[in-house]
Amino acid sequence: MVGAISGLHATTVVISQGVNPSVDFNQFLAGPDFREYAEVGWQTGSVAYTNVTISALLEAFDSGGDVLDAFLTNAIGPGAATVATTTGIAVPSGAFSTIALFSGITLAANTDYYLTIAPETGQSANWAVDATFDSGTFTFTQPPLVLDAGVSFLSPPGFCTDDGGNCDDPAPTSGFGDAGLIPVFSVTGLSVPEPSDGILLAGGFVFGILWLHRKRQRS
Repeated sequence: MVGAISGLHATTVVISQGVNPSVDFNQFLAGPDFREYAEVGWQTGSVAYTNVTISALLEAFDSGGDVLDAFLTNAIGPGAATVATTTGIAVPSGAFSTIALFSGITLAANTDYYLTIAPETGQSANWAVDATFDSGTFTFTQPPLVLDAGVSFLSPPGFCTDDGGNCDDPAPTSGFGDAGLIPVFSVTGLSVPEPSDGILLAGGFVFGILWLHRKRQRS
């Protein structure tokens, strides 16, 4: 019985995109002196998640490495509420690395979330994109998103630039245009059962104990 209860708390992939990034495709990011940011969004279903880790596949643009900031908001545009912020994220150069942007956070059920990555002043980086290109049809193909039950992707992914006039500071209040391809990222955490499921589980557990106790009394 204990094992069954523990199994409910196995780490779950909330949403994930990409497995084999190609260095031929990436989304370039630049700090607020140039302002080029990117974001992806998703909506949770009826299940909440705890101990959540959000990661992205990144490579520093400069040989000595670069420093990024990450923002998790509930919307894109003026008035967006910031759920969590991580600053001073070190990104190494030379190869793409899976960088944890957030860890130990909670995602509520039936809620929109947007992840924005923005390099700090004077910094820049590449956000890897897992895609194949067909030159005959001039189309890109990406692997399917991995989604937990009830989770949906808030498309399209967004990209903002000063040239487009849609990249205000700070990053969470920017207006993003369509970035086209989805960069490589993952969101994992422990799923929290709905209250009704937890009540049923607890009731079954108590019933099992009582039944076992009565059986022993009769023996």
